[in-house]
Amino acid sequence: SAFLAGWLSDRIGRRAIVSAATLVMGAMILVFLTAPSFSLMLALGVVFGIGYGAFTSVDWALAVDVLPSRAAAAKDLGIWGISATLPQVVAPLVGGPVLDAFNRIGPNQGYIALNVIGAVYFVVGSLTIWKIRAR
Repeated sequence: SAFLAGWLSDRIGRRAIVSAATLVMGAMILVFLTAPSFSLMLALGVVFGIGYGAFTSVDWALAVDVLPSRAAAAKDLGIWGISATLPQVVAPLVGGPVLDAFNRIGPNQGYIALNVIGAVYFVVGSLTIWKIRAR
Protein backbone atom coordinates (compact mmCIF):
# COMPACT_ATOMS: atom_id res chain seq x y z
CA SER A 1 0.00 0.00 0.00
CA ALA A 2 2.93 2.36 0.62
CA PHE A 3 4.09 2.21 -2.99
CA LEU A 4 0.60 2.62 -4.46
CA ALA A 5 -0.32 5.40 -2.03
CA GLY A 6 2.92 7.24 -2.78
CA TRP A 7 2.30 7.02 -6.51
CA LEU A 8 -1.31 8.09 -6.12
CA SER A 9 -0.43 11.00 -3.82
CA ASP A 10 1.78 12.46 -6.56
CA ARG A 11 -1.30 12.59 -8.78
CA ILE A 12 -4.20 13.55 -6.50
CA GLY A 13 -2.50 15.18 -3.52
CA ARG A 14 -1.16 14.00 -0.23
CA ARG A 15 -3.84 15.25 2.16
CA ALA A 16 -6.56 13.09 0.63
CA ILE A 17 -4.43 9.94 0.93
CA VAL A 18 -3.36 10.67 4.51
CA SER A 19 -6.94 11.48 5.50
CA ALA A 20 -8.39 8.36 3.86
CA ALA A 21 -5.69 6.10 5.31
CA THR A 22 -6.34 7.53 8.77
CA LEU A 23 -10.08 6.93 8.41
CA VAL A 24 -9.42 3.32 7.36
CA MET A 25 -7.32 2.73 10.48
CA GLY A 26 -9.94 4.38 12.72
CA ALA A 27 -12.73 2.30 11.20
CA MET A 28 -10.74 -0.90 11.68
CA ILE A 29 -10.24 -0.14 15.36
CA LEU A 30 -14.01 0.03 15.80
CA VAL A 31 -14.60 -3.09 13.73
CA PHE A 32 -11.99 -4.94 15.84
CA LEU A 33 -14.39 -4.58 18.75
CA THR A 34 -17.06 -6.61 16.97
CA ALA A 35 -14.89 -9.27 15.31
CA PRO A 36 -16.47 -12.61 16.23
CA SER A 37 -13.45 -14.73 15.32
CA PHE A 38 -9.68 -14.66 15.36
CA SER A 39 -9.56 -15.26 11.59
CA LEU A 40 -11.66 -12.17 10.97
CA MET A 41 -9.44 -10.23 13.37
CA LEU A 42 -6.40 -11.17 11.28
CA ALA A 43 -8.13 -10.06 8.08
CA LEU A 44 -9.03 -6.75 9.72
CA GLY A 45 -5.41 -6.42 10.80
CA VAL A 46 -4.37 -6.70 7.15
CA VAL A 47 -6.77 -3.90 6.21
CA PHE A 48 -5.46 -1.80 9.10
CA GLY A 49 -1.91 -2.49 7.87
CA ILE A 50 -2.80 -1.35 4.36
CA GLY A 51 -4.06 1.92 5.82
CA TYR A 52 -0.95 2.25 8.00
CA GLY A 53 1.39 1.66 5.06
CA ALA A 54 -0.39 4.31 3.01
CA PHE A 55 -0.39 6.72 5.94
CA THR A 56 3.28 6.28 6.78
CA SER A 57 4.62 6.75 3.29
CA VAL A 58 2.46 9.72 2.34
CA ASP A 59 2.61 11.39 5.76
CA TRP A 60 6.39 11.68 5.45
CA ALA A 61 6.05 13.10 1.95
CA LEU A 62 3.47 15.62 3.17
CA ALA A 63 5.78 16.67 6.01
CA VAL A 64 8.62 17.26 3.55
CA ASP A 65 6.30 19.20 1.22
CA VAL A 66 5.33 21.70 3.90
CA LEU A 67 8.74 22.35 5.43
CA PRO A 68 9.17 26.09 5.85
CA SER A 69 12.76 26.03 4.63
CA ARG A 70 14.87 23.42 2.86
CA ALA A 71 17.92 24.86 4.64
CA ALA A 72 16.48 23.88 8.04
CA ALA A 73 14.92 20.59 6.91
CA ALA A 74 16.80 18.38 9.37
CA LYS A 75 15.80 20.51 12.36
CA ASP A 76 12.20 20.80 11.23
CA LEU A 77 11.83 17.07 10.52
CA GLY A 78 13.39 16.40 13.93
CA ILE A 79 10.70 18.50 15.58
CA TRP A 80 8.06 16.77 13.46
CA GLY A 81 9.45 13.39 14.55
CA ILE A 82 9.25 14.38 18.21
CA SER A 83 5.66 15.53 17.72
CA ALA A 84 4.85 12.12 16.24
CA THR A 85 6.61 10.21 19.04
CA LEU A 86 5.65 12.26 22.08
CA PRO A 87 2.01 11.06 22.14
CA GLN A 88 3.29 7.48 22.36
CA VAL A 89 5.18 8.44 25.50
CA VAL A 90 2.25 10.30 27.06
CA ALA A 91 -0.47 7.80 26.08
CA PRO A 92 0.23 5.28 28.86
CA LEU A 93 -0.07 8.07 31.43
CA VAL A 94 -3.59 8.76 30.17
CA GLY A 95 -4.57 5.31 28.94
CA GLY A 96 -3.63 3.47 32.12
CA PRO A 97 -6.08 5.32 34.34
CA VAL A 98 -8.78 5.14 31.63
CA LEU A 99 -8.23 1.39 31.33
CA ASP A 100 -8.41 0.95 35.08
CA ALA A 101 -11.50 3.13 35.53
CA PHE A 102 -13.50 1.37 32.81
CA ASN A 103 -12.37 -2.12 33.82
CA ARG A 104 -13.92 -1.42 37.22
CA ILE A 105 -17.27 -1.06 35.43
CA GLY A 106 -16.95 -4.49 33.84
CA PRO A 107 -14.52 -6.96 32.31
CA ASN A 108 -12.71 -5.62 29.22
CA GLN A 109 -14.65 -2.35 29.31
CA GLY A 110 -11.35 -0.49 29.59
CA TYR A 111 -10.09 -1.93 26.32
CA ILE A 112 -13.35 -1.08 24.61
CA ALA A 113 -13.06 2.49 25.90
CA LEU A 114 -9.45 2.78 24.72
CA ASN A 115 -10.36 1.50 21.25
CA VAL A 116 -13.24 3.97 20.96
CA ILE A 117 -10.97 6.81 22.12
CA GLY A 118 -8.37 5.69 19.57
CA ALA A 119 -10.95 5.70 16.79
CA VAL A 120 -12.03 9.21 17.76
CA TYR A 121 -8.42 10.37 17.59
CA PHE A 122 -8.06 8.84 14.12
CA VAL A 123 -11.16 10.67 12.90
CA VAL A 124 -10.01 13.97 14.42
CA GLY A 125 -6.59 13.47 12.83
CA SER A 126 -8.10 12.74 9.43
CA LEU A 127 -10.05 16.00 9.60
CA THR A 128 -7.19 18.05 11.01
CA ILE A 129 -4.94 17.10 8.10
CA TRP A 130 -7.07 19.36 5.87
CA LYS A 131 -5.90 22.40 7.87
CA ILE A 132 -2.33 21.95 6.59
CA ARG A 133 -1.39 24.65 4.13
CA ALA A 134 1.18 24.56 1.39
CA ARG A 135 4.59 25.99 2.08
